[in-house]
Amino acid sequence: MTDHDVFLSFAGPDRRSAQRLAEALGRRVDVWLDEKLPVGRGITAEIEEHLNRSKIMVILYSAAYPSRSACQFELTAAFLAGAREGDPLRRILVVNPEAYEHHLQPVQLADVKFARWPQPSNARDMAALVKAVAAKAASVEGTFGDIGFTARPTWYPYGVAGVPSFVGRYREQWELHTALHRADVPMITAVAGGLVAGLVGMAGSGRSTLAAAYGWNFGEAFPGGVFRTSLSGAACADVLTRYGDEMRTIATALRLPFADRAGRAELSAAVADHLRTAGRPALWIIDDVPHGIDRGVLQQLVLPAGTTVRTLMIGRRDMFECGAPVVEIGAMSTEDSVAVLRSAREPDDGEEDLAAERVARRLGGHPFSLGLVAARLTDRQSLLSYADQLERIDSDPATLEPAVALLDDVLSGLDHGPELMLQIAALLAPAPIPAWVLADIATAVEPGSTPVDDLVELRRRQLVGRTVDQWQVHAIVLDAVRRRPPVLPAGHLAAVAADLLSADPPTAPVAPHLAALADRDVLDDPRSDRLRRRLVEHYRHHGEPVAAAGQWDRLLAAGGETTADLVAAATAHLAAGTFERAITLARRAPVPAGRRLVAEGLDALGRFGEANGWWSQVGVVSASPDDEIAYIRSRRLRGEMRHARERAEALVARLVGLDDDRLQSARIELAVIQLSTNQQHEARGTATSVVAHYARLGLPEHDNAVAAQAVLAQAWLTLHLFELHPDRSKWEESARELWATREQLRRSHGPLNARTLGTDVEYGFALLCLGRPRDVQAHLGETIEALRRRYPMGHYTIMRTTFLLAQAGAQLRDYDSARELFQTAYDGLRRTLGPRHPETLAAQYGLGVALVLTTSRWDGIGLIWQVLRTAPSVVGVRTDMFGQSLIAVLFLPLLPRWVLRLIDSPAQ
Repeated sequence: MTDHDVFLSFAGPDRRSAQRLAEALGRRVDVWLDEKLPVGRGITAEIEEHLNRSKIMVILYSAAYPSRSACQFELTAAFLAGAREGDPLRRILVVNPEAYEHHLQPVQLADVKFARWPQPSNARDMAALVKAVAAKAASVEGTFGDIGFTARPTWYPYGVAGVPSFVGRYREQWELHTALHRADVPMITAVAGGLVAGLVGMAGSGRSTLAAAYGWNFGEAFPGGVFRTSLSGAACADVLTRYGDEMRTIATALRLPFADRAGRAELSAAVADHLRTAGRPALWIIDDVPHGIDRGVLQQLVLPAGTTVRTLMIGRRDMFECGAPVVEIGAMSTEDSVAVLRSAREPDDGEEDLAAERVARRLGGHPFSLGLVAARLTDRQSLLSYADQLERIDSDPATLEPAVALLDDVLSGLDHGPELMLQIAALLAPAPIPAWVLADIATAVEPGSTPVDDLVELRRRQLVGRTVDQWQVHAIVLDAVRRRPPVLPAGHLAAVAADLLSADPPTAPVAPHLAALADRDVLDDPRSDRLRRRLVEHYRHHGEPVAAAGQWDRLLAAGGETTADLVAAATAHLAAGTFERAITLARRAPVPAGRRLVAEGLDALGRFGEANGWWSQVGVVSASPDDEIAYIRSRRLRGEMRHARERAEALVARLVGLDDDRLQSARIELAVIQLSTNQQHEARGTATSVVAHYARLGLPEHDNAVAAQAVLAQAWLTLHLFELHPDRSKWEESARELWATREQLRRSHGPLNARTLGTDVEYGFALLCLGRPRDVQAHLGETIEALRRRYPMGHYTIMRTTFLLAQAGAQLRDYDSARELFQTAYDGLRRTLGPRHPETLAAQYGLGVALVLTTSRWDGIGLIWQVLRTAPSVVGVRTDMFGQSLIAVLFLPLLPRWVLRLIDSPAQ
């Protein structure tokens, strides 16, 4: 096997980008990348061998990279190999495809100059990147050479290495490695002490297991061994005695003379001398360090072994008081938390996957709590779903009792002030709380309180965390606090908090706390109603219809509904994609707006026949922008494109400068019409203006902004007839945008929501445009099953999905299957949208071509002739649909079928 210049490391989702980079690099250097292993690959002997035979590692460091265990193995191995040569980055070059740097870890990767990922169309930047990689490879001699993924140091005293089933937490492990080795990189990190670091966290946070995982994963940095000692149960006065016993056990394992008779000081000197003489770096772990140890005692715990030994002290609080670096271990990330749960039981489907994420968020990333739930999932396997488990956590206190019990002694030792702060937090949401909220509520109920000092004390005890001006109380702490007797009467405290927080319109950081407070049983109905009305206005302004709809349902359930409330609630549900609920509410509102909402809901469900009767009651001409937007949409759905476009253009002109949100909604509808009539350039401009508007307002996740982004992506994926040199990078960018929107909607709206499923379908279209028909079949095969669960058979979204699957079959030259799917799509769209709708005509054209290629040339040409005659009045002459149809009727009759089949996917 020959040596390589470059080993290319990448995460599974970035395979296509990695292949593109490898192709470019291959013109200058010899590159190896794994082309065989699937996403979620494992480390193999083959990868180890190729890494050892490579001079440098180039890392395509995307946002997905830090969470992949295989990627971390590769990075850690290369990093430690460079460290042995005196520079951990000696053989590493990072290519960052993201617009930010916060995902880069360890800190050294972010502090050195890294390369930016060039856009596909930017040949100059790609050439510069290739040149930089070639220069990096030329700057080092030899290869990595001696990396062994399975090589591990000896663990003392009992040889029990690592920790089974540990998941993730790579960022914390890198932070720990940086803290222990900060003296090695004085130009990057300030150095003011020796080779000692602390690891602190609340009870059940996984401090000991994290240290063990670090010792395992970074074991190559400690060939002299990993030594574990524990001071568990020792009081401050007994620490040195207990440490002496632990030292004796290690000395015995090392077979040092007089281990059974020497005192603690002699044992410490003997072990230190042994390690220093061996000259091989070692990791020394001291677990369960009690709080309040005298600094002189702490110094005696450190072995006098010079730079050979790195010492890690573990406890619940900072034991150094600014004397050494301390890594504070907080909650696990949502991704790592879900990984813990999945290790116990894989979710059954997409809905279960989201339920697992909700369980992880409910537990707040508390490792011990996650372990309890994971054990229950393992024991019951398929008998207990993730949704069941989530309900059990909130309904059965025994579920988390072992985790809550860990905090009893800490909470019992709190003074009145800190305990009051926790009671206030327990009334609010398990989300970051602005400091002023806690302070204002505390001083309102107790004017002499000192909230700043109380929060500092809670942080010192690792019960809360702080980010800038917001405080986060750990979820398990909130669970424990809610089970304890209150410091003040809960009803009084909730009333004071509600009055303070409802005085002004809520900001985004405060809104979740209003929602949580409004749900508390101890809060009286008038205050709860006032909070909810503040919230629905906030959610309307910020474009969060799902949250608004939920608050309206609670308001209506409390009684006293008005017609205005019913219209507002139905509007929120319609925007949220819960069409059935919108129709139910709108039927109870005896006003024109209610009838219009019923018609809109029926249209969205594809029940056009029923909707027509309601539209006749609404009327065509209306001064209301909402009525006009709804009417324009109804005409578009029925294929009246020219009429819909004229009214949309007139409405946009009328609303300019008058009503921002309704203007943007009108622009979105106009962009959809422009896209449907092959006005791609115009659609791009219109959708871009909406996206830019909400970006200026700082509301990029507004519902209108998300909708406009999806339309913009489709507009870039759909080529105009005369767009002869399309930019493929725009297609790839659009596919990424659609996937990101889809993931956002899955979490905010739900996997079976109409908006989510619609974006799923358009992502399938993006894959089709990128020439990935098998991926289209896999993705849309799952999507169409979800659509059948959401909509009645024959719904236009189901038919569009069928049409895209037909196109995928044509790309694969499976023309018989494609013909059947085109026929199904054409028949369904003709029934639902009518024969003159652009989507119906597209399916008719596809069916015509499929018939020409399979069973009936003249039937197929007849269908295409009909498209050619109809297209000018529907979409115009200077359009892709008209151009394709004209070419088809001119040439398809002249060419034999076998020649046509040589043409790659004529249906595309």
